[in-house]
Amino acid sequence: MKNFESQQETNRKYYDRVEFYERMFKKSEDGAKFKRLMDRIKHPDNIMLAYRSIKSNSGANTASVDKMTMRDIKKLSTNEVIREVHRRLEWYEPDITRRVFIPKANGDLRPLGIPSIWDRLIQQAILQVLEPICEAKFNPHSYGFRPHRSAEHAIADVAFKINIQHYHYVIDVDIKSFFDEIDHDILLRLMWNMGIQDKKLLSIVKKMLEGVVEQPDGTRVKATKGSPQGGVLSPLLANIYLNALDWWISDQWETFKTRNNYTRIRANNTVDQSGKYRALRTSSNLKELMIVRYADDFKIFTNSKASADKILIAVSKWLHERLKLNVSPLKSGVTCLRKQSTEFLGFTLKLMRKGRMRTGMQRYVMASDVCPKALSRIQQNLSAQVKSIQRASSSKRGIDEVLKYNSMVVGIHNYYGIATNVNDSFQRISLGLLRKMYNRFNRNNQNDNFSRSGRYEGKDVRITKYMSSKSMRYYMGYPVIPLSYIQHKSPMMLKKDYRQTDSIDDAHVRTELVKLRSNAHYNNRRSIEYMDNRIAKYLVQKGKCAVTGVLLFADEVTCHHIESYAATQDDSYKNLVIIQELIHRLIHATQTSTIKRYLSALKLSKSELTHVNKYRTVLGHDIL
Repeated sequence: MKNFESQQETNRKYYDRVEFYERMFKKSEDGAKFKRLMDRIKHPDNIMLAYRSIKSNSGANTASVDKMTMRDIKKLSTNEVIREVHRRLEWYEPDITRRVFIPKANGDLRPLGIPSIWDRLIQQAILQVLEPICEAKFNPHSYGFRPHRSAEHAIADVAFKINIQHYHYVIDVDIKSFFDEIDHDILLRLMWNMGIQDKKLLSIVKKMLEGVVEQPDGTRVKATKGSPQGGVLSPLLANIYLNALDWWISDQWETFKTRNNYTRIRANNTVDQSGKYRALRTSSNLKELMIVRYADDFKIFTNSKASADKILIAVSKWLHERLKLNVSPLKSGVTCLRKQSTEFLGFTLKLMRKGRMRTGMQRYVMASDVCPKALSRIQQNLSAQVKSIQRASSSKRGIDEVLKYNSMVVGIHNYYGIATNVNDSFQRISLGLLRKMYNRFNRNNQNDNFSRSGRYEGKDVRITKYMSSKSMRYYMGYPVIPLSYIQHKSPMMLKKDYRQTDSIDDAHVRTELVKLRSNAHYNNRRSIEYMDNRIAKYLVQKGKCAVTGVLLFADEVTCHHIESYAATQDDSYKNLVIIQELIHRLIHATQTSTIKRYLSALKLSKSELTHVNKYRTVLGHDIL
């Protein structure tokens, strides 16, 4: 996997929080105690970043008990939002959380808690301050809900433990209702031990955990344990809770402290601990074990059946005594990967024979496949989307539904492409999908037929790599990506230098953005949506006027509504553009004398005038 910049990191640049994140990470790494975190949480830039981070989330417009959504907050000014967050944090009492149930892959129902939109905003503000502190303390073999980490990294780590370290026995430990069983007192103690020692912040977290939940039948209960899934802060709190397990397992073997220092540094600056492990094998009775965890789903690896049986008992007992978590005996057990397969993160993992090692012993390598449950879910979801395309018929919505289908296929390929047998898995279900498309789409008008030929203008880069496939089909002349056209890619381990350490490159933009943000906090005439998108546009346009390309200073920035704000009340990102003030006046000018004066002062080129006329046309003004 390539090193990429996450959306959260991009958002940090808008409010100059990259350096803050790195500074907090380094302090936590050095063992600092954090006792004044509330001031950082209440900082205007942190609140604005929290707003930006959650405003586009899929659940931002899902209402809780109070019926409010992000649409209501977008209408408020920046100062109104900041003041309301400050007011709520002063004597914090969480709003009532709405409980809903969504179906799981196995047919059961998963309970979700939907906090109010204000509580989600506050939780995000807290998350942004706590995350760098916790990241410095988290175990490197934990991958779920962490920046720059993904299921691909977890599978790559599993492959390393199986192929290179030869751990062929896996211990499956299934925790019963993990999120519902988190003990609040233990969690707060673990946070304190991590260095989060701001008592007011801890009391706020405790109140969030103990908030009132409204059940689907209307009854209201106060939570005594658990962390509701659906809350912004819940994944981080879950990682804090299980981080203790990660390090306990690590200290049994990987990070076990020895009297002598066997560690040596290789030529490429990597750490070699093979000497330590050889010494432990010959002079101790320690069991070899390694963990790979993704949220509450984890695998423990070892090298013998006897060790695996003892580890399962020890881990189950430790979870019960230390974290008050119970293990499901029916779903937990030991698997020898040479004889059986195991499932992890939607993949089926097993060992296959492949030649012999130098010693003459049989060599085994890990083979992975898309697990049957995931294949069934993929087939159901894509079949449902085929029906949606058919229902849309020949309308423009039909193309939108095709685009959605393509996005689903690309997402499936990106996730499951690391399975070694992914091509065979998808071949098994793609024929049925293709037949379904022929049967459903060809019943429409002749111009909308599902065919082997159609138009493609090369604008969607996701589709380009599929154009050579003989399985490519077209609906209404638009390409439909084939599920079967996929090639396996090896899962990549997490890079050591994965954190984003640089801020905005352009010195001028960085300097003026600070001024632009400071102005934003004191403008009560504009909505927070407008002020946030104004900053985003300035950064994306690299501080330049969209018409003339002139570099603008903060006090020269004017934000133009492409479609009239008076008519649309639309402060969205797509409706805004950064231009210089005289250009803005020219776009809105209607009097001939005023237009001549501005044209004389600006001396626009032909292409610049074309840009101006484009904006004037949208507003219904005459072309210049």
